[in-house]
Amino acid sequence: MKQPESNYEPGLKKNWRGRNSIPTLENQYWHQEIKLQSLPNFENNNSTDIGLLGYVCDEGVRRNLGRVGAIQGPKFLRKKLAKLPIHFNTKKVTDFGDIVCIENQMEACQFDFSKAIEKLITQNIFPIAIGGGHDIAYAHYKGIRAALQ
Repeated sequence: MKQPESNYEPGLKKNWRGRNSIPTLENQYWHQEIKLQSLPNFENNNSTDIGLLGYVCDEGVRRNLGRVGAIQGPKFLRKKLAKLPIHFNTKKVTDFGDIVCIENQMEACQFDFSKAIEKLITQNIFPIAIGGGHDIAYAHYKGIRAALQ
């Protein structure tokens, strides 16, 4: 029997768009300052403090007979964050992309998401999970627990 799996998509610049209001000033908005990384081969050398990780999954909502749409959460949040002014001078924020649910395999997506959260924490990166339905909490918890054992 084939092992269920999820898909990983690294952080992409196309998800971070906005205008530059005063080009002569340094970076003013998130879209100018955000770093993009691929998680599988990433080794933190103090290059980032905070990591955004998307959970692109609607399956928990669907199984709970809820209104699907949470799958759009990571993309929507990045779009809105991109246009916000930067209010952090000492912290480096990196977008590590998304763990994407394939063919309703929520458990596999949760497993991969928890492993990604664990990796961020063990590399001294504060993870911020964005996206999906409430089932993101279980995957986030499992990653935190594994990192702190």
